[in-house]
Amino acid sequence: MVPCTAEARQVPVTIAAARVEHAQLVDTGQAGQLVGDLGVLDQPMLDEHPRKVSKNGRTCVQIRVGHGFHGLWALSFAEGTFTQTLRDRLR
Repeated sequence: MVPCTAEARQVPVTIAAARVEHAQLVDTGQAGQLVGDLGVLDQPMLDEHPRKVSKNGRTCVQIRVGHGFHGLWALSFAEGTFTQTLRDRLR
């Protein structure tokens, strides 16, 4: 049996998205904003220094015109990936 030990002290780190470029909007049919259109965004996430520590990737589908997109948001780190569903305006 392994004895319990105190965990190493953890310090919170601020991570922010680098606004490198806007989301790419993809018409899947007729021109203009329609249900089914896609929004794709892939930007670096920076720490407080600012060094790239992750990627901020979003893939969204327009499900209601004028009310934003619904999709998946993924933060990819060396240790693994955090994924969450979201509503996004992609602006």
